[in-house]
Amino acid sequence: MKRLVVFLLLSNISIGLCAQNKVQVQTFVGPDKVSFADSVQTYRALVENTPIEPKFAMVPKFAIVGHDGKFYFSIGARLRFVASVDWGNPITNPVSMSLPDLVERNSGSKELFQMSAGTSQIYFNIVGFPHTHNQVGLFVSINLDAGSDNSYRLSAGQIYMRYRDFQCGYATSLYDDRLNNAYSIDDAALGASGTHSNVQINYQRMFGKHFSLGVGVEMPKVSYTRTLPKEDADIIIGNIEQKMWNVFQIIPDIPLYGQCAWGDRGQIRLSSMIRSIRYYNIAEDKNNYVVGWGLKLTGTVKLGPVKLYGMAHGGHAIANYFAGNKNCDIDLVPTPDSDVTGKLVGTYSLGTIIGVEYNFTPRIFSTLKGSYLRNFIPEYHVDATKKFEDNTLRGQNYSINFIWRISSIFNAGIEYNHVRKTYETHKTLFDNRVYAMFMMTF
Repeated sequence: MKRLVVFLLLSNISIGLCAQNKVQVQTFVGPDKVSFADSVQTYRALVENTPIEPKFAMVPKFAIVGHDGKFYFSIGARLRFVASVDWGNPITNPVSMSLPDLVERNSGSKELFQMSAGTSQIYFNIVGFPHTHNQVGLFVSINLDAGSDNSYRLSAGQIYMRYRDFQCGYATSLYDDRLNNAYSIDDAALGASGTHSNVQINYQRMFGKHFSLGVGVEMPKVSYTRTLPKEDADIIIGNIEQKMWNVFQIIPDIPLYGQCAWGDRGQIRLSSMIRSIRYYNIAEDKNNYVVGWGLKLTGTVKLGPVKLYGMAHGGHAIANYFAGNKNCDIDLVPTPDSDVTGKLVGTYSLGTIIGVEYNFTPRIFSTLKGSYLRNFIPEYHVDATKKFEDNTLRGQNYSINFIWRISSIFNAGIEYNHVRKTYETHKTLFDNRVYAMFMMTF
């Protein structure tokens, strides 16, 4: 609450529409014009409507209160600059070391220096009819993404609305435990993580002070390997090609969770995912379905200056929900005889993450994280859209950082990251990166 440094109160707004279009507005500026109770209520309402991921861990410093306090409006922004040096097999993304982006580089391209202002963002937070049963919230964040050539473009971060216990829009998946994400300069999720955003509608409710439950309906995220026809493996034409590449999903993914929390001392959460993947069976000339499921146990605990993070994640036909497998076509793979039967089967994936945050002082902290991903993919050597040898067997991430909160709006830090990937052939690739970061939030 002490960091709510600037509060702008606009009240008693009366708009008189007449021939001259005159507007009368009465403005009050400064904390001496606003009661402490009003400030507390506004602060709480805005924070409740803000995502709880670490990158949104900023208090509202600017707010507008509408006539009779019937709406609150807040704007926030983050300018983030990073410089980095890679060695090993450099990933040509200046802000992200994603496991799927790790590829082999030639002997002349084993080091890389990059800079970027990507991952900067601006957000708008609006709350209507606050502190009533009909309170509604709207949150919009706009990200500034940067490619390897620093060609900047705007993209949607999170866009959602809330009414009572319902939320709908584009936001972090309900399958992800957002309180379990330790701070990182690198913008990529760890390989074993299930962190991702999705279009969704969900219902979340607290039961007492400690327990909460949630259920949602989300757009399916599917990525699988397709079998090629045996007779025409090299030349796919006409109706078969069209059916192979244009099978739409019809059943949404269903995430569920139950959580027990003890304030800022810690929490434990069990999440699950149920899904059904549709694919076109070439041999049978019809659509088949594979049922997928996922389970994830996450938790945090705070012990004085130390905060511990833990996650265990596993499932069947759910590989695409692991950040290290994103868009890698291994939710389903061909069977050894799929060139005859046309059938695909689900894969199994397991992952763990352990993290530690240590607060040296109220302004200086450090996080240490490790991630391990393991895929279990049935061996196949039929003609398919992806060779078995190109699939990921294991993925690992390690990182350590030091972050300095220089002031309430300015932060700086350094971070070391190591990413390692092992293919089914047991060939291993790795990359190392050191980040330097300067960030301003307001």
